[in-house]
Amino acid sequence: MLTLTLDPKKLNGKDSTQYINEVFANFRIYMKREFGVSLTYVRILEYQQNGNAHFHILIPRYVKQDWISTVWSALGGGKIVDIEHVDMHRISQYLSTYLTKEMLLLAPKRARRVTTSRNIRLNVKVASEFHWALIRIPIDLIYKTLITTANNVLYDVEGDVVAFESRLATE
Repeated sequence: MLTLTLDPKKLNGKDSTQYINEVFANFRIYMKREFGVSLTYVRILEYQQNGNAHFHILIPRYVKQDWISTVWSALGGGKIVDIEHVDMHRISQYLSTYLTKEMLLLAPKRARRVTTSRNIRLNVKVASEFHWALIRIPIDLIYKTLITTANNVLYDVEGDVVAFESRLATE
């Protein structure tokens, strides 16, 4: 986890939230150049007592503190950069401290408190062994084929089948 701060002297009257987002965009470019791949991250925006924005960023790799500090400062961020190891099993506990309703309400309007890189996939679809396809066949034809295994049959007012269950024997 990285904590990236701003040097108030570099703001020159700019809004700290907008400014830190601009500096972070350039930082991601430097990270890609250094490591050859786009940075995967979860980024949390927080505010210091003085009102200046700073980031807590979870990344899945170790990066030397002096490199981050040099690059972050050169791009316009602050000199104070903190790196802390966060145990993978405690990430949700860590994130939950920043996602409380009170913390979310402290952010200025239209400021995103939590952002992620585009390459994070939270709900990855797992390939299924089944293939579903829509087949347009009248239900009464299917019912007649499976009548010996049909149960819970539902009929409409005219007596036509509208739904049923079938438990085919699997031998």
